[in-house]
Amino acid sequence: DIGQRLHSLFQKQLYTDVKFVLSYGVKPKPTLMAHKAILSIGSNKFREMFYDKMSNALSDSSEIQINNVTSEAFRNVIEYLYTDDVIFENDQIVVDTLSAATIFQVQPLVDKCESYIESVELTEDNVCTKFQMAVNKGLSSLKMRCTEFIQENTGAVLRSNDFLTLNPSIVRVICKLEKFNLRSEIELLNGIVYYVENRPEYKTNRRAGVETFLRHIRLLNVTCEEFNQFVQRKPNIFSAPEAANILMSLANPAYPAPNLPSWCKRGSNRCNFQRSNGPRGERVGYSNASRKLVIGLMPNKFAPVLHDLICLLEMKCTRGYHRLQGLKLSFDDPVYETSVINDCIINVEKQPGNFKFEEYVQIERSKDSIVRFSQRLLTKKGDRIVIRICAKGVKNYRFLQFDERNSFSKDSPFSCVVGSVPNDYKMFIIREVLYCDGPPPRKQYPIRKFGPC
Repeated sequence: DIGQRLHSLFQKQLYTDVKFVLSYGVKPKPTLMAHKAILSIGSNKFREMFYDKMSNALSDSSEIQINNVTSEAFRNVIEYLYTDDVIFENDQIVVDTLSAATIFQVQPLVDKCESYIESVELTEDNVCTKFQMAVNKGLSSLKMRCTEFIQENTGAVLRSNDFLTLNPSIVRVICKLEKFNLRSEIELLNGIVYYVENRPEYKTNRRAGVETFLRHIRLLNVTCEEFNQFVQRKPNIFSAPEAANILMSLANPAYPAPNLPSWCKRGSNRCNFQRSNGPRGERVGYSNASRKLVIGLMPNKFAPVLHDLICLLEMKCTRGYHRLQGLKLSFDDPVYETSVINDCIINVEKQPGNFKFEEYVQIERSKDSIVRFSQRLLTKKGDRIVIRICAKGVKNYRFLQFDERNSFSKDSPFSCVVGSVPNDYKMFIIREVLYCDGPPPRKQYPIRKFGPC
C-alpha cells in the first residue's frame, strides 16, 4: 500500500532532497536523508522550515543542522511522518521523542508519547526514577501521578534502591511535599540518613550531607521520645548542643531553646499513616480486586484442525473506570504433550489516544493460559479497546467455538464484538478478559512546550 511504499523510500533513502546532520551529543555526527514534501505534510514546523518565504536561506539549503534533540528521538519523528507508527525501546526515548515531537509540531506523535507515559506502571522500585524524569522534563501529568504514589507509599519508597539513585535536588523536592504516608517526620529523617549513607559524595562527611535536607524536615513536630531514640541510633548526625537544644524545644514548645539551629522547623502535620494491604506498586485508596469478562466458548467436534488462527475482540467501555490486566486463553480437549503454539502475538489498541502495545507468548501442553499485560491500560466510559490475537505454528491444539447463546457476561461494563479468520466455524481462544476497577480520574495538565528548533 501507499504507506509501505513511502516507508520503503525512507528506508532505502531514495530520491531524497534534504539532509539532516544530527549534532546533539554524538560524534561522529550521524546524518539522515528525507523528503521535504512528506515531512511538510505532517509537520507545520517542517513546512515553515522548507517553504516559508521568510526562511529562504534555510529552505534553499539541502543540509540542515539539528542541535536540540537526540538522534534517536529525531529519527522517531521522521519515521513517524512516513509510517504513522513508532516503537519505543525505553522510557527515556519516549521522553526525548515527546520533546522532539513538540518542537517539530507533530501533534499525533505528541499524543502517542503522552499516552505511553500515562500507561507506565508505577512501583516503589521505579517511581523515583520516573519522578526525576517528570521534574527534569516538565511532564506535569507524570509528575502528578508519581507525587500521588510517593505520598501514599512513602515508607516503601524511602527504603527502595531506586530512592538512592535520585539527585539531591529531587530528594529535596520530595521532602517539601505536604503529605506523607508515615507515622512521623522521624521516618522521613531516617530515609534521608539512609540516602546519605549510601551516596559516595557524602562518604567523608555524612553530617554535611544530612544538613542539606534538614531545613525541609519538620523536626519540631516529633516527640521527645522519638527524637531521643533517633539520637541513640545515630549519634553522629547531631552534635551534643544541637541535640540538647532540640530536646529542650520539644519538651517545652512554648519556649524554644535560644540556641536552636536555624534549620530546625515546625509546621503543620503532614504525616498520616495508612497501612496498605495491596501488592507492591498499587495505589492506596482504590480496589484492585480482579473481575472477569467471560466469553462463551463451546467444543465443536466438526471444526477442522488449523495451524493458524486470528481472533479479534472489540470492547467498548460503557461505564466507570477500569484497568485491563490480562487474558485467559482456552483450548478444546484433548491437549497432548506435543501441543504447542510457537508464535502467539497479542496486539492491544485503545482509542482515543492511539495507545498500542504487543505481548508475545508461547503456549505448550496447557488447556488454559493466563497472559498478564505488561502495560498499564486504563479505560473509561466511551473508550474503545481492540484485542487482536494471531496464533501461528499451531501443533496438536484444537480451538473452541464462540457460543452465541452465552456470548458475554451480563454484568460486564463492556459491550463486545468478536470475529475470527477463518470465520467458517467462529473459532475463538479468548475465554476471559481480566480487569479491575481503575483509579478515579486525574486532572490533566498541559505538557510544557519546548523552545523552537
